[in-house]
Amino acid sequence: MTQIPPKNSFEKTSDEGYPASNGFHVASNGFQVGGHTPVTEEFSSSPTLLSSQEAELSLQNLYRPHQKRQVSPWHFPGLRFSSLRTKATLLALAIGTIPVVLVGTTAYFTANQGIEEQIIQSEKTNAEDLEDKLNLFIKQRYNDLLAMSKLDAFTNPKVRDALTNEEKNAILKDLMESSKTYNSVLVYNPKGELLASAGEEVNLANLLKVDYTQSVLDTDRPIIVDPRQSLTSGAGFSFFVAAPVKDKTTSKTFALVRTRTPMSVINNLFGVNPKRGQEFYVTDSQGQITASSDPKALEKKLGDLFPNLSSQIQKTAKQGLTTIATENGKKQIFTYIPNKELAKAYGLNWGLIVTRPTQIAFAPQRQLLVTLIVGTSLVALLV
Repeated sequence: MTQIPPKNSFEKTSDEGYPASNGFHVASNGFQVGGHTPVTEEFSSSPTLLSSQEAELSLQNLYRPHQKRQVSPWHFPGLRFSSLRTKATLLALAIGTIPVVLVGTTAYFTANQGIEEQIIQSEKTNAEDLEDKLNLFIKQRYNDLLAMSKLDAFTNPKVRDALTNEEKNAILKDLMESSKTYNSVLVYNPKGELLASAGEEVNLANLLKVDYTQSVLDTDRPIIVDPRQSLTSGAGFSFFVAAPVKDKTTSKTFALVRTRTPMSVINNLFGVNPKRGQEFYVTDSQGQITASSDPKALEKKLGDLFPNLSSQIQKTAKQGLTTIATENGKKQIFTYIPNKELAKAYGLNWGLIVTRPTQIAFAPQRQLLVTLIVGTSLVALLV
């Protein structure tokens, strides 16, 4: 059976291959120009005729080049993934590091304040310990003198007359050498006669004129006087203790005993370690420095050496103070303690100043800061 193809609805009558119908010219591309063109709309079950304007617009749309769309970089999947990962990393670092830094900073300031208070209190306690050593030392010198004033070699007439001057001198020499404190011990009478001696020679004429001799003769009581330069050449800065010597039979004072102690022994007594940067200054009742770890400070007035500190001491002389001040271009911790015990027992208005550079005193603070910085940094790196 031969299949006959269906007849085209458009008859070919022109050179372009398609017939004209109803006054329409058919172009070679199959679209009619002018009038109405049979165009089938999409999703339509039957063809719909469009006007020539609509047809031209359709053609323009078909051949219009596609415009480039602007795409945001955040829409690229790779970049977006990288950004999210960075944000997550930074967030994790912040969560792990910020609490550590906050805790470390809080711990430092809290501990720093506590350490500073402990250091200042430690300086004050150290000064009080030195003061206790000084008070004990002075008390021992006073008791030694009382014991010497009661030796039978001088107070008992029979023993005194039986001993030679050399034997009496030997007794004083043994006492002086056993104590390792005195550089001179004398027993003399108000007439200027030397009864016994040990140590350096003295001028008896001057000895009778000094204040401690006159005080003992006037009060008939022992006395400790402020340190001063000894009248004996080369003896140095010393303090003197004198007491009456009474005859046991008459109970009358017939002689005096006097000891001389160089103030340099205070340095050995305090045992100040130069490596700790600590310095001490002992002042007498007139504010003069009579003992110090710094030999250049001897005999100077406290106000000349530490003018700023001296003005503060004058305001709080009875209470004492511990303060941080800059003197002679050096920032230091100063601790001043008025010696109330010596003032009460012997009438000595002495004072003690202990100093230490802040750079040395507050070294534990810097060590704490370094430790916290290193620890915080390590924790941050581990996070």
